Amino acid sequence: MRDWKIIFKSLWIFVQVCFLGVLKVNNAFGWTWKKWMHGHTFRTTGKKSKSDIWAVPRYGMRSLRKIWDKRHLTLSHTAEVIYCQTTSQELQFSNYISAIKGKGNRLLIYRDDTPHALGVFCRLVLTVMVVVMGTFLFFCSLFAQHRSRLGLMLLQWVENILLFHRCALWSVEQIYFFGGYENDACFTGLMARIFNVHLITIPSANPIRNFYQQVVTGTFVITADFQHVEYDKYKFNWCCDSIQQWPFIEFSKLTPYIKGDGPTNSKSIGFLSRGAWLRKKRAVHAQNNNKDFEYEDRCMTALRQFLKLNPVYTLVVLPHPMECHRPELKQEAVAYYNDFFEGLNIEFYDKGLKSYECFADVNVTVTAISSANIERLYCGYKAMFAPLGAEMEFFSGSTLDNIVCRQEEKFDELLSDILSREEEDFFHHYELLPYRFDSVKIQR
Repeated sequence: MRDWKIIFKSLWIFVQVCFLGVLKVNNAFGWTWKKWMHGHTFRTTGKKSKSDIWAVPRYGMRSLRKIWDKRHLTLSHTAEVIYCQTTSQELQFSNYISAIKGKGNRLLIYRDDTPHALGVFCRLVLTVMVVVMGTFLFFCSLFAQHRSRLGLMLLQWVENILLFHRCALWSVEQIYFFGGYENDACFTGLMARIFNVHLITIPSANPIRNFYQQVVTGTFVITADFQHVEYDKYKFNWCCDSIQQWPFIEFSKLTPYIKGDGPTNSKSIGFLSRGAWLRKKRAVHAQNNNKDFEYEDRCMTALRQFLKLNPVYTLVVLPHPMECHRPELKQEAVAYYNDFFEGLNIEFYDKGLKSYECFADVNVTVTAISSANIERLYCGYKAMFAPLGAEMEFFSGSTLDNIVCRQEEKFDELLSDILSREEEDFFHHYELLPYRFDSVKIQR
């Protein structure tokens, strides 16, 4: 396909999304607008992101740098590619697709690093479009509630053009998409349909409600059993041709850590942190209208009270990777948890290992919300969710909600009951066998 056709087709999709979205039309274009404007994104953070008057010009300059980037594009021919955020995810997602499909060597395209081969004329045309659209969006942003989102929209439009231009050059027929949690995912889905590329959206094993209330894709992959129930709830705002079920993304690396006959440390309780204190410090937006921070704070408070009443247990803090990203952050995290759980038996797990590498070191893990608990269940260990204060059923009434505590008054009772059970009894009593390694399905 000629380069300029890709540019103008994408512009037409963009115009339809904006027009039909503003009119609140209930179709794929309207859903795309809703997710773009109100959906989650990790790319606009900070306290000033909503009010930053220069957000659109700044994202416009980033768009122009992508257009005129002179990075070399390797010419190839491939039917399938993997599309993800950064080069650091290459090994994780390549191994996953190889484990599912039984073959490897797929090429990857990275959102943060997408070389292209647009001709000079097309670059000039795209530059003019970015300037014109940027000017329009800048004036719109003066009256918008979240200015950074409009600037990011411009950058994401350019990123999707570069993605499908590259797909056209490589004759790509199918994309394994690992970025569906971002707010422009539905726009990517619309582009894929227009350019006859089959998009396979692969989420993490978290609730669909968090990031996938609107979906436009070719195939959506269920990666946790409770997502079936959620799909039935949200499918009316989805444009999706088929549903498949695969194991969750990290399953292949967990094989060495599946529970054997050896005992776990019966007197240790693990706390799986999401780093809420650090996210609040950085003014990062959280799911559930920012209530996730409250859930974790109240979970930690209830856990502290339980440990005061049951001093025989040692608390093992399993930090989020962002809390150990730099030595000074880890030092700050250790000080924070030592202060919060002062006077209690506490260990900060800072051995440089992933949480799944120390599953046998604790009797049960407690978290407000963390997909690491799904990994733990898969390996045959006990887990508990405690989003205290949450009003909704986090896992849509599936059996996983049997180990979810949403009220402080029931926290001690549920945790004590889980601690008292052996693993086999735990899985049968709480009806969690579908989440264990010996029951996980490959296809729906």
